[in-house]
Amino acid sequence: MESAPLTTSEFIGISLVFLAMILGPGIIAIYRNLRRKYLIAIGGLLIGWTFIGTIIMFVIALKGTTFEKTVERVGNKNKKIIMWVVTPLIIILIIWRIADYIRTGY
Repeated sequence: MESAPLTTSEFIGISLVFLAMILGPGIIAIYRNLRRKYLIAIGGLLIGWTFIGTIIMFVIALKGTTFEKTVERVGNKNKKIIMWVVTPLIIILIIWRIADYIRTGY
């Protein structure tokens, strides 16, 4: 049996997940002002499409050393990073669910 072709909403959803895997570590590293932010961004572009590469790049981006030394400033940045990463993902999931509802009716 052949599988059914992907619908438009499924294709868009899968594309956005891969885009987040590739660009996510670089965005986090640049936003946190890490010492090796451009290296992390390039590494994300090169190996971000693999699952293991994505995990490694996210760990490096989240554990990297920032230029700021105060704990208070870093703590506030972590909250902003969560906001800037989680909010678009929630919006994408809502749009994907609406498109799926329109297509299937439930």
